[in-house]
Amino acid sequence: MVFLILKSLFGSTTLSLFAACLFVVTCLLSLILIFFRIRTIIQSQTETETETEAERGLSLGTEIQTRLESQNEIIRYLRRNQETQLLELALSSRDFSEQDYERLLSLDNETPTKILQRASQVEINRLPVRVISKNEELRLAQNQRFCSVCLSEFKENDVVKTLPCFHFFHQSCIEKWLKIKKKCPVCDSWI
Repeated sequence: MVFLILKSLFGSTTLSLFAACLFVVTCLLSLILIFFRIRTIIQSQTETETETEAERGLSLGTEIQTRLESQNEIIRYLRRNQETQLLELALSSRDFSEQDYERLLSLDNETPTKILQRASQVEINRLPVRVISKNEELRLAQNQRFCSVCLSEFKENDVVKTLPCFHFFHQSCIEKWLKIKKKCPVCDSWI
């Protein structure tokens, strides 16, 4: 009905032009509406992501704080006990070299062990000793090929000492270990 009234007022050519303009305006308004809806959706997603990132940041911050607190406790203990060489190693953020391991071993020998229970010489001497033969060396290639204390590969004619848990080590390596700690370095079982 509105179409008929407009046709009588403006004529068919004007009406076609008017209808085309009205169609274009309607399309533009629809596009603008769609744009605002998309923008609103994106903003709400961004706010949610920001909240999630903030929560993650808080969680990460707590984890970092916990790690720093435990590191600070270690540092305070080392300072209190005047363990400057151990403190140096603890504060270094690099991989340990062979010299560092030697340094730790020498510090271990110098530091009195109060808490750890050591093996007596009698207990150490009771442990079985054997020499690795060529056949055994081949068999070892499939199982325990390295001494877990010095990390060297077992070779023919190496003298090894076996613990009750059946782990074995170079005799000199495990004897040094057992004088400090009365446990297997691999499985932590008492000898």
